[in-house]
Amino acid sequence: WRWANVDNLDGFLTDLYNYYAGHGFWSMLLYNLLLLFSLVFLTGFSTFMLFCIDYSKLSHSTKLEEVRVPKCTQRLPGYWNFLLFILVTTFILNFIGIIRRIPAMWELRNFYHYLLDIPESDIQTTSWQYVVSRLMALRDSNATTAQDLSPENRRFLNGQSKQRMDAHDIANRLMRRENYYIAMINKDILDCGIYLPFIGKRQFF
Repeated sequence: WRWANVDNLDGFLTDLYNYYAGHGFWSMLLYNLLLLFSLVFLTGFSTFMLFCIDYSKLSHSTKLEEVRVPKCTQRLPGYWNFLLFILVTTFILNFIGIIRRIPAMWELRNFYHYLLDIPESDIQTTSWQYVVSRLMALRDSNATTAQDLSPENRRFLNGQSKQRMDAHDIANRLMRRENYYIAMINKDILDCGIYLPFIGKRQFF
C-alpha cells in the first residue's frame, strides 16, 4: 500500500538510494550515533586540553595529577560556556532528529526486506543494479504500475508516474539537482569564472 501510494517519487527514490548507500538500518543508525558521540568526545577532550592542564608545570612533572587544574570546569571563560551551550543544543537536536528518523528508516528496511527481497544482511554486498532490477520487478508485479497494461487500463489508472520508471528514469530522478546544476554551468547561466591578474578570466569550477 505504501509503495503504490507514494506521492513524492523523487524523494522516495532518494531515500531509497541513501538507505542503500548507508548500508542498511543498523549501519546508518550506528553511523549517526557515532557522529554524535564523536562530537561529545571532541568537545570534552578540547575542554580538558585547553582549560584543565597547567602547561607551566608540564616540563618538570611525571604524573597527570601534578599538572591537572582542580575544578577547572567551574572556571571556564564565558565564550567557552557559550560554545558548550551551542554544542549541547546541537547534540540534543541531532539526537531528537535521529529518533524521529527511525520510523522512516525502519519502513525502508521493511521495503527492502519484504518487497525487494533484499534482507539487511545482504544489503552491504548487493549492487545498485540489482536493487534497480528488483524495483523493476516490483513495478511490473503491481497492477497500477505494470508496463504491459492496455491503453484503456492505463488511462483508467491516470498514468501514474511510476509506470514510466526504469533504470534511466531512476538515475535522472536521483541526479535531478546535479543535472540542473551542470546544465546551468554548461549554458553559462552561472558564471564560475574568476579574474586573475596578468592571466585574465579563468574557469575555476
